[in-house]
Amino acid sequence: VISENPSEIELTLLRKGERKPGENEIISLLTERQVEVLTLAVEEGYYETPRGTTHEKIATQIGVATTTVSEHLRKVEQRVFSALIR
Repeated sequence: VISENPSEIELTLLRKGERKPGENEIISLLTERQVEVLTLAVEEGYYETPRGTTHEKIATQIGVATTTVSEHLRKVEQRVFSALIR
């Protein structure tokens, strides 16, 4: 326990440069629905080669249109990739 407030504090800069967002920060850029669609896409093998699922199958599983799944995944990819390269 410090009994007095110090009048000075010395800080050392260990690294200088742009800070990359962490995993939790990247996920926080997404809506709940986007996280749901992304999670299902990953779990079902959408990003594997060959693909383990399609937009159509994901759409059927969560009860939305195929175009909605397409839109969600495009937005997820845009937000995640943008965050990683900034």
